[in-house]
Amino acid sequence: MLQLQTLVAADMVVIPSRSDPSSRKGLRAVHRRFTQARELNEDLDLLGIVLFATGSRSHRLQGNIRRALENDLQDDTKVLSMSIRHVEAAAVACRTYGKVAQELAFDTSLDDSLRRSVVGLAHDYRAVTVEILERIASLIAEEAA
Repeated sequence: MLQLQTLVAADMVVIPSRSDPSSRKGLRAVHRRFTQARELNEDLDLLGIVLFATGSRSHRLQGNIRRALENDLQDDTKVLSMSIRHVEAAAVACRTYGKVAQELAFDTSLDDSLRRSVVGLAHDYRAVTVEILERIASLIAEEAA
């Protein structure tokens, strides 16, 4: 119920999804709620699905899951092209220091290997953010036209 209320109150939504079957099942449930919310809030837009917590070298797996997600949603435009990889060492460092990857990327006290991992993760978040902002700008331009 809270998820539906949140969707009804929103203007735009980005849905994160992992690559496992349970996450795909959850995504389909969220998408059904999104469709319900859209009946009550016709201005609600789905900006996209963000694939996260995948291996940085899992290109084939990412391609397969993107196609599966597009098929689940019956829309190939909704899965963002950028994704956020899973880097356990960087995730642990973020939780340990209480900072997000973008903050830790500038921390010169981290050892070089960890810092490279954090910088890579920060780059992923930045790239996803840019893609989301581009989609928002496109929606605003469409509405203005």
